[in-house]
Amino acid sequence: MKIKEKFAEIFAEHDKSVMEAYIKKEKNRLKKELLQLENERSMMRNHLHRIETLIERDDAPREATNQKQSDQSSMENAHETWPHLEKKLREWEIHFAKIWAKKAEDHSDAEREYAAKELPMLKEEKRLVQSRLMSIEGIIAKTNILIDDLNEDICRKLSKGRKLSDVGTIILKNFGHKLKEPHSKGRKTIRRFLEQQLNISKEESSQLFSLIEETGILFYRAGLPENFRDVPLMYYPYEEELSAGVDMGVLYQLNGWWEIRE
Repeated sequence: MKIKEKFAEIFAEHDKSVMEAYIKKEKNRLKKELLQLENERSMMRNHLHRIETLIERDDAPREATNQKQSDQSSMENAHETWPHLEKKLREWEIHFAKIWAKKAEDHSDAEREYAAKELPMLKEEKRLVQSRLMSIEGIIAKTNILIDDLNEDICRKLSKGRKLSDVGTIILKNFGHKLKEPHSKGRKTIRRFLEQQLNISKEESSQLFSLIEETGILFYRAGLPENFRDVPLMYYPYEEELSAGVDMGVLYQLNGWWEIRE
């Protein structure tokens, strides 16, 4: 099967898996599918950049080697098409690196013949990668919409019919855009408020808090000192677990705050 047809089959499988997960309300499966799609998109972007680098005669060998190593973990979990594409791209990088390292007048006949034959193929591969990127972007966008839809369903069940935006507005009206409390204390404060305001259980408030944090309505920002580049971060237990002998002057990483976004 040709690479073009193989990718068409892969994209169809992704789309089918996404829809099956959505119909069955399997949010974790949808998120797993999204992660796999994003990993493949990352590899496509990497390939496109490396192809463009070769076509534009940039200094590709060192950069290509580093990128191959950084993408190796993703490629190990990808479908069998990727190793084939990576092998071909590496062949281009090795051969063209030798050609571009020389002046045009120093090219051998074999090198000129290789460039004349392979450059059109390289440019066609660039076009194909761009096309694949457009396809996978579409599936990613669709998956994100389906995840958002499931999140709204979950929110309505946990908050007695309210949308995520409604819950966010309720929290914002009470706390403003910033709750200046450490992570654990702020979490308890907001959860307790949700239980009282929405008349929900502790279990429901826990799930709802996780949902609104996951969707970005709540965001915890750690406070760091101005000289954080020179100061090693250290682990400390939660505030309520601190012993009397701990030097409070170095607990700067606990002095964060919760941000509430509309």
